[in-house]
Parts: sequence; structure tokens; C-alpha cells
Amino acid sequence: MNKRDEILESVEEAKFFSKSTDDALMGYVNRAGSDRYVLYDRDKLEKLMGTALHFCNQEKILYFTKATLDEIIAVDEELLIADGYNDAIIGYAETHEGEKMVLYDSDKCIAVLQKDFEKETKERNPEKTQEAIDQETYQDAVEYFEYNTIGAYVGDKTPAFAVLIKEEKE
Repeated sequence: MNKRDEILESVEEAKFFSKSTDDALMGYVNRAGSDRYVLYDRDKLEKLMGTALHFCNQEKILYFTKATLDEIIAVDEELLIADGYNDAIIGYAETHEGEKMVLYDSDKCIAVLQKDFEKETKERNPEKTQEAIDQETYQDAVEYFEYNTIGAYVGDKTPAFAVLIKEEKE
């Protein structure tokens, strides 16, 4: 399955640029209070399209810019940061209307939570195997992340969480 098809399964009414821009396609984004968005790498997309993106009024599409936390704060110091996930920040995303949001890698956020839950689980159940602990903490982390992190809408500057889709090498 290619990236476009995988995203179509997850994003209702997904909007895309032409297939010639699929190299810039990164995945999709979840954000509380919003529908899911298709995520494109801004720099790659501009190179492929040969035009400035501010002319592309595409709803349901976010444009990704890789940035550190300090660079993000320099862009907009009012953007909200999700507590405990600084290591999962991958940059920021922007809508066609210019609304910006901090962007996190969902898998990295879940890994942070899983690590936190692992210590508690080992203390409660020292007899459990590592495999059983990994399964339990992963499920707990996903559940917590979906409800308490992605589900937390805190206004226009609410962060967003990317599900990055990687093409499988043949």
C-alpha cells in the first residue's frame, strides 16, 4: 500500500496535490477540535511544485517545517507545547490560512508514555515477563495518548500529532 492509499484510509475527504508531489507526502495529523489533515513537507513540496505555497488554498492539508523547540518559539512564542513530549517535537505545521501549531511525532509520544508506564507496571507486577509488560504498557500508552493528549483541545494554538507514514522498501 502506498502513502496516499494509507492516508485515504485514515483521513475522511482527504485532499492531495497531484501524484507527482507524493515524495513530499509525510502522513496525516490528528489535532483535538479538528478533523485529520494530510501532512506535506513544505520544502519538498515547494521544490516539486516550483511555486510558493501561499498561493495554494488547500483545506485539510498541513505544511510541515522541521524545527527545534527554540526555532518554533522564535516563529511564534504563543504556540502551546505539550508537557513531557519535548523529545517528540519534529517541527511545526501550518494551515493554508497561516495558522501554526507545534507538531509532534505520535510514535515518539507513545514511546515516552510507555517508558513512564513501564516503571509503574514493573513495581506493581514484578513477576510479569518483559514481553507482557511491553504489551500492557503499549496499550496503556496508546489509550492515554489518544484520550488525554490528542483529545485535549486548548484553543487555537493546540499542538498537533503526526502519524508519519514510511514507504516500505521493496
